[in-house]
Amino acid sequence: SRHKWYLEDFINYSPGGDNGPKHNYEEVDVYSLNSNFRKGDFFLGSETVYNRVLSTTDNLANNALATRYPDNGSGVFSTAFYVNIFKRLSHQIQFEGGLRYTYSYLFGDYRPDENDIGGVDIRDVWSALGEANSLSNHIISGNIKFVYYPNEAWKISSVTSRGFHAPNVDDMYKVFVKGDNITVPYKSLRPEYALSQEISVSKKISDQISIHAIGFVTRIQDAIIKDTLFYDANPDPDYEYLISNMMYDGDIFTSFANQNSLSPVYISGLTVGLNANVSGFLINQDINITQASDKDGSRGPYAHIPPLFGKTEFIKAIDSWKVRFLCLYAGPKKAEDYDYAGVDNIDETPLIELDEDGNEIWAGNPAWFTLSLSIKNQVTDNLSLQIGVDNMLDAHYKTFGSGISAPGRSLVYTAKFSF
Repeated sequence: SRHKWYLEDFINYSPGGDNGPKHNYEEVDVYSLNSNFRKGDFFLGSETVYNRVLSTTDNLANNALATRYPDNGSGVFSTAFYVNIFKRLSHQIQFEGGLRYTYSYLFGDYRPDENDIGGVDIRDVWSALGEANSLSNHIISGNIKFVYYPNEAWKISSVTSRGFHAPNVDDMYKVFVKGDNITVPYKSLRPEYALSQEISVSKKISDQISIHAIGFVTRIQDAIIKDTLFYDANPDPDYEYLISNMMYDGDIFTSFANQNSLSPVYISGLTVGLNANVSGFLINQDINITQASDKDGSRGPYAHIPPLFGKTEFIKAIDSWKVRFLCLYAGPKKAEDYDYAGVDNIDETPLIELDEDGNEIWAGNPAWFTLSLSIKNQVTDNLSLQIGVDNMLDAHYKTFGSGISAPGRSLVYTAKFSF
């Protein structure tokens, strides 16, 4: 549930007025049933989930519909059945395959508008659907995996999969205000489907050193992305009047909605890593790169695509002592690479200046790194003590997409006793 009271309303508060605190309440009931069976190399099972959402509010003064989800209830029901097989075809080759059928049913219901005060509100956006709406989908997904061991030093694996994401209550019905944007329901949302190919290769160079690399490409059809919503606010079919702004809770917002991409979205990534034991030092290193694109570029940057990130770790054991040094790091992400709907929290990055029109110019996510050190002593077979300092340089940073600053310098004590 969410409770808010703007400072200006608090200062000017008068009993009986419309500037008091505003309360939204969400009640969610969750029911699930799972079954899993095994017969030889076959694994079978089912999963059934039902969520029911009741959304209420006392905030009706400035808007005829101010609940976060449909005010007459919403929910989702899904049931799935799967079969999976794992088979060692030879000493060098392993095979794994799976198939899953899923049925998903999503519903939301709005009460008749008995309190219409005019203007544009959520129900105006939804009016083309009538007072109730539901969405049902039948989906097939699955995967095929091969693992090949040419010799004791090499391991090569391939995974081909088809996945999906069916719209849920949050995707299709949520009303959400963030900054100058409002996310509203959208009647035509469909499931998104992903066809993915992953290749991983690992090589044991010696008893002390091994390297690995994992690459993937995913093609998402009908990708669910948040984009500006333009809709016809004039009931006269002979007069087109498309707008992208709406009144909500007494303010004007730019309207966004989850929509399906017209062209496929491609997401690709690469992870390269090293594990080594050099002069008694254990070394673990990995670096990760992710990119997203489409063919026509009509949607602009896509959300949830992190900048380059990785870690470097050194561990040294001396008798009963163990010393661990860790470096975490991330590269920069330019402001122009953030999505336009604000999903990636561009407004949580450093503010450079205001332009001549008063618009905020953001820096994007700066590169950052942290250094951490811990020392552990195995006092007895049953007792170990550890002390560590995380983020020793007290770097101020936010991980990509986060609206919260990461912890500063932290001193951590740990005592572990087993019996």
